[in-house]
Order: sequence, then C-alpha cells, then structure tokens
Amino acid sequence: MKRNILLGCIAAMAFTSMADVVTPVCYYENFVKMGVTEDYPVGWVTYGNGAKPTDQNGIIDWTTFFPNGEQGPYYSLLNYGTKCAPVSCTTFEGEVAADQWLVSPTITLPNAASTLSFNFVDYNSKGIFGLMSDGVPIKVYISETGTDKDDFAAVPIYEGNVNVNANSDIYQRQFILNLTGYEGKDVHFAFVQQGLNCGAVGFTDIKVGNYYIEVDNLTKQVAYLDDTVTVDVNTAIRTPVACAGAYATLKLNGETVADKQYFKKNLYSTSANSRPIVRFQFKDVAIVTERKSFNYELTITPDYEGAVPTVVTGTIGVPSVDYVNNVVVEEPTATGCGFCPAGIASMEYYTHKYTGENDTPKAIGVAIHGYMNYPDPMNNGVQGYLANINTLGELSGLPAATFNRATKGLYPWNIEGFNNQATRRSQNKVVIKGVTWPEAAIAEDLVGKTLKVNFDAYNSYDAVSIPRNMSVIMIENDVKGFEDGYKQENYIAQKKVSEWASHGSEWNAEYLEKFAFGGELGKSLIPADKMVYQHVARGVWPTFEGDPIAGEWTADTPRSCSLEFELPDNVLDFKNTEVIVIITDAEKGEIVAADIYPAGKNINTLGVTSASESDFSVNAAGGMLHVSLPGRFQAALYTIDGVCAAQGAGADIVSLPTATLQGAYILKVSTPEGVQTRKVML
Repeated sequence: MKRNILLGCIAAMAFTSMADVVTPVCYYENFVKMGVTEDYPVGWVTYGNGAKPTDQNGIIDWTTFFPNGEQGPYYSLLNYGTKCAPVSCTTFEGEVAADQWLVSPTITLPNAASTLSFNFVDYNSKGIFGLMSDGVPIKVYISETGTDKDDFAAVPIYEGNVNVNANSDIYQRQFILNLTGYEGKDVHFAFVQQGLNCGAVGFTDIKVGNYYIEVDNLTKQVAYLDDTVTVDVNTAIRTPVACAGAYATLKLNGETVADKQYFKKNLYSTSANSRPIVRFQFKDVAIVTERKSFNYELTITPDYEGAVPTVVTGTIGVPSVDYVNNVVVEEPTATGCGFCPAGIASMEYYTHKYTGENDTPKAIGVAIHGYMNYPDPMNNGVQGYLANINTLGELSGLPAATFNRATKGLYPWNIEGFNNQATRRSQNKVVIKGVTWPEAAIAEDLVGKTLKVNFDAYNSYDAVSIPRNMSVIMIENDVKGFEDGYKQENYIAQKKVSEWASHGSEWNAEYLEKFAFGGELGKSLIPADKMVYQHVARGVWPTFEGDPIAGEWTADTPRSCSLEFELPDNVLDFKNTEVIVIITDAEKGEIVAADIYPAGKNINTLGVTSASESDFSVNAAGGMLHVSLPGRFQAALYTIDGVCAAQGAGADIVSLPTATLQGAYILKVSTPEGVQTRKVML
C-alpha cells in the first residue's frame, strides 16, 4: 500500500485545550498512525464500485489497501498538517459515480446513550479533478451484526449532500450523530461516499462517546501575589438526550471550592452538527497569598442519567521571580528604501541605550534585508525569514518593525511600541552560555558545518509543560556593499535633522543627524564605501516558529538546552557574527525571552588560505592580495553574488587592491590553459 502525502491548509478548530482533558470516549480513530507507519487499523473493511479511477493529472496515485476482491476500492491517504484521512476517488472510467465504503471494526456502546462524531474531508485541488459537482452524497450506516454490505440497514442514520469548496485545497466539515437506542450493543459503522467528479473525499477523526464535547480553556495560566484566581472553561457540548444543563465541580489543590449546576442551554439538538456552548466560569475562587502554584480540576457532567464526567485539569503558575524583558527588534529594510536610514538610526538608538545593564532590558536588533533585486550581499538567504515576518501584521512600507513579534507592523522609531515591551516583565529568560564552532582549518570550510549554541532557559513558576518554542537567529555586523552601483537610498538627506523631529525627537539629534542634510552621510545616494550595516540577518533556525521545549519546569531553575544549525554560505565574515536565541509563546507566536552572544569572538583569526589544489599561490599584505604564478595571467576577485570587486593582469605576480574589502570572495586566475578558482577570506 502506497501513501500519497498531500500538503494543504485548513482552518484550525475553534475549540482547543490548554490543559489536560479526559473525555468520555469509548472509540477514536484518526488514521494518523496509518499515515506514518502504513499499518492499516485492525478490523476496518473497504468496498468500492468496481470501476477504475481515471487519470487525475498525476495528483494522486490511486492504490488499494485492504481491497475486497475485484470491487477495489481505490483509496489514498491524505496527510494535511497533523491530520490524516483515507480518501477515495470520485472520477472513474465510464463516468460512474463512486460507491466507496469505509467500514469500522466492532465498537461497543457501553453507555446509556452515545454520539458519533466524524470529519468529512474533501481535497479538490481547486478544480483540477474535473466538473466539480454541486455536492458529495454521503451516508452513514450502522450494523448490529457484521461488516458485509447486506448487514447494514437500508435506511442510514445520516444521509445528505456536502458541498465542496472549490476555493480551497482542503475542506473539512464535522458531523455529530445521535446513537440513542443502541446502548450496550456491539455495532459497526459504514461511511459511504457516492460523489462524481468532486475530488478526493473521505472521513477521519471518527469518535464515539457518551456525548460530544470540546473544551476551550480560557483560564489564565499565570497569577501574581494578591491576584484573585478564576477558572474559566468554555465548552461545546452535544448530548444524545435532552437535558437542561450540566453540573460542574471545581477543586483547587485537591479541595472542592465550588459545586454548581448550569441551566443555561438545552444541550440536546437534532441538528447533525449543532454544538451548544456552555461556559463554566468560577470567579475569584482564591487569592494568591504566597508564591505557590494552584492545581485545578474541573469536573463537567451533563445533567442526564448515565452521563460520564469530563475532567479538565491544569495549573495556574505563580511566578517566584519576574525577569527583565529583552526586546528583539526585527526590521524589514532595504538599500533601495529611501526612509530606511531612519530605521538604521532607530536601531542604533535602541541598541546603544538599552544594553541590559543594571537590571534594564537589552535591545537586540535584526535587520532583514529584501525586496530589491540588485546585488545586495545582505539579501541572500533571508527571503523566507522576511516572508514570515510579513505575515505577522500589515506592513504598509519600509522600514517596518516588530517588537518581540507582539507590537507588529510599526516603524522602527515607534518608541512607544518598543517601550511597551521594554517595560513588561517576563516569565521566561534565556542566557546563552557559548557556541561550539566546528573544526575547520580554513574559513571556507566552515560553510555547511554545524554550529552548536548552548544556553539555559528559565521559567518563573513550576509547570509540567508550557507552550514554548526555541530558535536561533544569526546576524552579521560591519557589512558593506561591493561596487559603485550598490548605494543606500537616503530621503533623509533632503532636510535638516530638525525637520525630521516628528519621527521621534528622542533619538533624532544624536542618531539621525549624520544622515540628514549636511551630515556625514547626508547624501541622497550614500556610496557603498561610506555605508556600513549592522545587525544583518543571515537566517533563522530550525524554522521561524522554532522547535518545542518539552518537559517540566522548576521555578527560576535553568534548563540546559542547545540548538544546532548548518553555517550558511551568505556570511561574508564569520568573525563578525552574533547569534540570538529566542523563546516564543507557541500559541501566540510572540517572543517571550531572548539573548544575544558574539559568536565570532570564538574564532581564531583566519588567514587567506585554501584547501584547493592549484598552480598559483596567494598572500595578503598591506591592503593588497598578491597572486603568484609563472608566466602571464589574469586575476579577478568576485563577490559571492558574482560581482567583480577587483581585477588585474601581469606576469609572475598580480596585486589586487583589497583595503576596502572584507569577507568571502572567489579568486579566479585565467591562463591560456584554463581557469582556476579559489575561495578566499579577507
């Protein structure tokens, strides 16, 4: 059985849980294990219409798993996000409609009343599959005897058409069915689709329980001294029998503090997907008088005979300490942006004023260059990073900035936005302990090898687990352009510094002045040899979102962590690099802790050497690169972008000027016999 892995996007469910939830479920199958191990779940049976799928433009390689003789059926596995669904074809030879059956193993219904919930999934590839019918006919049958087609009743427990979504690759709809009257019986369910030319459709997240419930835990996970404690849980409940509400009992640290009944909704509904909402809110059930966390247990039981309790457990952490909140300023910028010198000035202001000394926050700058297509040595390798930053908010122009990915889409000189983060205390802290460079005899050998960043992560309160991710950013300082055509646009030069006061007078005079009319860099186009860039982003690893930090936390106690990544080829000089470790809230995406470390200080000074075998030799001295080779030859230095930085010709020795050059270059030596190349580090 082959797997066909498809990637798509689907809206997240509205109800999620931030705590452990034990629900009354007697059977659950989401086929995820099947999608990973290719092991078909025990007891499932499939049937088909006997026809063969037509060619689907190579979208899906239809295969059969657990086929029932010559009837097929033809299924494939649809993997999307963290979900998996067996989907069947709807386009066959002879234009016959599907009759694809997915039959469950034996399921015992032990409760007095039960519900069946499942997700219908449609993958239509935006019309590639063909005619796009008005709907997909689906049926759900129940059998008390066996798994043959004849064992299922002629009248299904659900029958209807489900509209497909032609504007989305993945469409999903949830159904909730009433199983009243089958209590205590052993049953099978048959999920049947009879679509025609409507993509690949199937079923997953098949769940049988005493009733249907989803939980959205709104309880704040952190409380401070003198705060009142509130437990707030929103639920979507559908019961198989009519009832007026549900009982809820709350325990804090094992002691019952509230016991009440809610009569807000009639929880029963005959609709196939209705989910009445009930909010269980217990206000001010305790006051925080000591730095000790609260463990809570909320038991929810619908008010009908035979209902099984649902239990929600969680922890409200009480910080034993508050940490200074360092501020990561991620700035989309570009050399072709005329107002970006104002962004450069604001970055200098933040990083010079906020240094992390004397219990004050540290400003950490990251300049993410992009948008321009000329040979800018800072653009390489960061377009994906830039695209992710752009999803955080509406960036109406350049320069823009995010402050800890919380205050979004605002100019770098938005001092109020910066201070909103700088004055906030954090529950997390990260301290970089050092980096481990790979072994390399020469500079160019570092590229592609693994750098390890070692750090300690802290949480201010005890927690079994918290939704935190970690990632590392590499930046490079003292970066210049390479050629006369590479210049910094500068609209600031059009006016005196006093005329730019509206952009933030707090930093104008000292940091903006050099870019304004009459200043050191007050030219409408700043020459490359006059401009030096700091905080230049070189990438973020392992991903923009980061990897989860799993496991328990003890209040204000370091957890030893590390991240590894391959050194990128867009760095010009590793001696000028720094690494930034960030911890993000995995649910909000905001940066909650950060630290910066001068990684390059650990590298020994690297000379101009090469592991390449070649006929010529090189020597750097007095701002010149001396290339030696018997006879006449030409020599040229090129940037990693292919721009010629220096060239010359002569006999026996050619000297190239390198006083204004730094970083990695490609040296090409041409003779009548051919061309030899070598990477050099200046």
